[in-house]
Amino acid sequence: ALKAKQEAKLAMLDGAFLMCPYIAGKAVYEAQPAHLPSLRECDGYFISQGPMAQGAAMYDPEGIHGENPLAFPYYAQPKDVRGLPPHYVHLNELDPLRDEGAAYADTLARGGVAVERRVAAGTFHAAELLAQGQPECAALFDNLAAAMKRFATALPSRA
Repeated sequence: ALKAKQEAKLAMLDGAFLMCPYIAGKAVYEAQPAHLPSLRECDGYFISQGPMAQGAAMYDPEGIHGENPLAFPYYAQPKDVRGLPPHYVHLNELDPLRDEGAAYADTLARGGVAVERRVAAGTFHAAELLAQGQPECAALFDNLAAAMKRFATALPSRA
């Protein structure tokens, strides 16, 4: 959405559905700042810091986009997100990425973007998708699908 805004293509987007946003970058994953406690508290619940930092480094191998919100939206400011379409931000309680996603949802709200945020209690990173074959987890996926449908059908029509 930020890139579409920069390129004056926002009319092409009705909304954005973010699940487990991985948006902070290598420096944040290595530093584990105090204002993002899930990076420490949830480290090792399915995903951990080392591979997260490595993945971010692959996305930005030279480290030249570290705080560029187009590469890592965690760094976006309210002025950057102003005018974006509605967002739904889906987070998992035991996900190291939870707090960066929550911080981005806060930035969206401060920028005047309609944002809905949900934290799936007691779940690890992307549990709704990764545990689909487990009968006791079927409700997780069903709830996610229902949230996606509700969000999408509530978006303003471009017709």
